[in-house]
Amino acid sequence: MAKRLTHKERDEILESFKSGADIYGLSEKYDCTNSTIIRNLKKTLGESKYKDLFNKSKLKKTKSKTNKNQTNESTKTNFDDEDLKNNSNCPITLNENVNDSNYEPINSFLKLLL
Repeated sequence: MAKRLTHKERDEILESFKSGADIYGLSEKYDCTNSTIIRNLKKTLGESKYKDLFNKSKLKKTKSKTNKNQTNESTKTNFDDEDLKNNSNCPITLNENVNDSNYEPINSFLKLLL
């Protein structure tokens, strides 16, 4: 027989969902299916309010992932020339003789994420 949620559990689920908890996490925590969580939220909140909160939660996660990716990319490229000079395992060496007169531009570009 299917598990029934208590009134206390339903209230906790509602508050957690309003605070940004995802449905999968709630279903794991309360040992029930995603459908059970969604059905109870829709019953309590109404279809339109549920959809609004779900879309806001989805938007927050998307922004969070985007910011995390941008942070990771900037961390990867945040080093200076001294790091390259001092790293004996690094196959890249800096040519100290390069100056404006013998410098040729590299035909590449850097994609910036805004």
